[in-house]
Amino acid sequence: MNVGIDLGTTNTVVSYLNEFDEWRTLSFSKGRSENPSMLPSCLCVVNSNEIKVGQDALDERLVNANNFLCDTKYHMGDEKTVFSRGGITFTARLAAEKVLEEVMGELKRQFPEEETFNAFVTVPARFLEAARRETREALIKAGFEDNGDRRSLTDEPIAAAVAYSSALSTASNVLVVDYGGGTFDLSLVTTNTVGIASGMQNLSVKSWGGDLHLGGNDVDRLLINKMVEQFVKNGGRSFDPFSTFNNSDEQRAAALICAQPIEIKKQLFEDFTSEASVLVPDLLDGVDLEFYITPQEYEDMMTDISVKYQDCINKMFIQSKEVDISSVDTVLIVGGMAHEPCLRKVLVSLFHDESKLVIPDDSMYLVSKGASIWNSNADVHVENKVYTSIGILLNGGKDVCQVVKEGDLIDDAGKLFSGNFRLTNSMSSNFLLSIVEYQGEFSPGNYTILKSERVPVGKPRRTVFSFHNSPTVDVKIEIKMDADKLFCITVKQNGIPDRLIDLRLGN
Repeated sequence: MNVGIDLGTTNTVVSYLNEFDEWRTLSFSKGRSENPSMLPSCLCVVNSNEIKVGQDALDERLVNANNFLCDTKYHMGDEKTVFSRGGITFTARLAAEKVLEEVMGELKRQFPEEETFNAFVTVPARFLEAARRETREALIKAGFEDNGDRRSLTDEPIAAAVAYSSALSTASNVLVVDYGGGTFDLSLVTTNTVGIASGMQNLSVKSWGGDLHLGGNDVDRLLINKMVEQFVKNGGRSFDPFSTFNNSDEQRAAALICAQPIEIKKQLFEDFTSEASVLVPDLLDGVDLEFYITPQEYEDMMTDISVKYQDCINKMFIQSKEVDISSVDTVLIVGGMAHEPCLRKVLVSLFHDESKLVIPDDSMYLVSKGASIWNSNADVHVENKVYTSIGILLNGGKDVCQVVKEGDLIDDAGKLFSGNFRLTNSMSSNFLLSIVEYQGEFSPGNYTILKSERVPVGKPRRTVFSFHNSPTVDVKIEIKMDADKLFCITVKQNGIPDRLIDLRLGN
């Protein structure tokens, strides 16, 4: 069975096509109480051995906030960042694995006749290689099929564009704004399609941008801080809802106050002409939380975030060499924050035409829907681009031999990239070969090391690279990138085929 999974910072959504080729979303037994199609991407550890997931974790948070874990997607690809909850040490990858295990369990319960489940999981377009690799590892460890070189990851904005363009009858330039709980993701896509009903569906990525650390959670934090301020003004005791707690009363208060932004945003997003309000009786020490916020107060609170919206979009069009802002036909807005009013105001000011803005009725589910369509239809073809540059560090990290250039094309078959660099016999007998990834222009410090390995150089037959009475050695590097934008790297001495090393990332 083929499914599409939107593994979100805040919520996870799963879509599939049934036997009648009708699109459906999976309903979770542990989904949100107000919307079972959304599985909260959070965990809570109970008694050091039980891990609750989804709504069960949110409920447990009321009495066990210190062992609650959420928003780990920010740290995918960073194995050094760990979270200790209830005696268990989590990485972001392990947290994702537990959420995906819940997805797998639900699929098995609802579709017992299916032997295997093949998933396309969506990731932010700007996820680096390590984050993509860990996402795929979490998917496989959770029990989903290992597709090998076949695609199993899909960029979130591109998945949304696939779903949206399946109903189009003409080619168009679409700016996809995917605004979720943790990321603000942008992709500029040209669609050349007459819809799935007619067969072929072609999309080409022209530009990309956004902010991996800007999402609905940032808005929630602003609202929570305002609620604490109001609570103190009303005679309540000051406390930090984001810290660890020494008593059960503060744990309960933190869980209750952190749940309120959902209702406040719902009221404001549905009617941005009236104030929003929440009442929480006996939040802490017998004092009620009474909170009101007007649309103007909300706009003032959002000033810095609104500037970030505009900067991200402007930067994307500055780097775009194929489509300018005036050529955009549609601005497709998806994700849990699609109806955020300050974003809409920024978009109208940039595009000068509110009719270009499209928020589909299924905007919360469009990313997973596009992933499921793509996973189930061989006639969906996407000409994607590499969003980072990759190369070999030279001159002690002051320079780089670029092999993959940000913006290079890649399709569903993947691509082989190659480059050359030169070693000199003045170098150390143990050359530190460092593969790096970077965005924008290279500069010392502006890179992430993907892999480093000491390579012996010197005398023939005793080393990987040897000089043979020459002061230099020419070395070739090949990077095979698969459809998920994961790399397999080979480095070899030119003219001597057996002098090579394989650098397999993630080992």
